[in-house]
Amino acid sequence: MIRIGVVSDTHIPAPTPALARLVEPGGIFHACEMILHCGDITGLSVLDAFFPKRVVAVKGNMDGANLPLRGKEIVRMMDFSIGL
Repeated sequence: MIRIGVVSDTHIPAPTPALARLVEPGGIFHACEMILHCGDITGLSVLDAFFPKRVVAVKGNMDGANLPLRGKEIVRMMDFSIGL
């Protein structure tokens, strides 16, 4: 079994302690192997809150043109394809 956490619409310019606690022991993403961020990140450094997890993220409608993310991704995991 593989656990994948899904989050979106963080709308913050930088990571916060509350967001980082999600991957710490007891946090809802602690046992996840991967985090999928479905857009509206606002600031790319927000994804640092999920370190050391593998993160796949896409750009949302509130993310500026300077954010170096694609508008869609397909994540392949085992026999599944997940579209973001």
